[in-house]
Amino acid sequence: MPGMPPPYQPGMPMAPMMPMQKPRTGKCTAGGALLLIGGIMGLLGGLSLLALPAICGGVAFMPFDLVAMGIAIGLICTVIPAITLIGGIMALKRKMWGLCILGGILGLFSFGFIFSLIGLILVAMSKDEF
Repeated sequence: MPGMPPPYQPGMPMAPMMPMQKPRTGKCTAGGALLLIGGIMGLLGGLSLLALPAICGGVAFMPFDLVAMGIAIGLICTVIPAITLIGGIMALKRKMWGLCILGGILGLFSFGFIFSLIGLILVAMSKDEF
């Protein structure tokens, strides 16, 4: 029959087998998108905390300890959502499942915690897609 491979005969090399495709559902994509939204919301919240001393009247009217504490908290609230963003990007690429979970867990401590929680659950359920 034309187009059909010949049957296997002893002594002939076997045709290469195609690798098994990993199952692909929308859970991982939706979880990555929600981690991205949670990370963006957290970054906006952290940046607003960094800008808070300037908005509240400047450094001259605030005690130095309060300004330093606000800047430190703002930096922490900016770095944590950045890891959530990286986790969301990795979830969309279906790479580094552990980093995606870490990003989802750290996203729980930022302003976009609801989105990070739902994204974390979806990414955890789609472990076999990585």
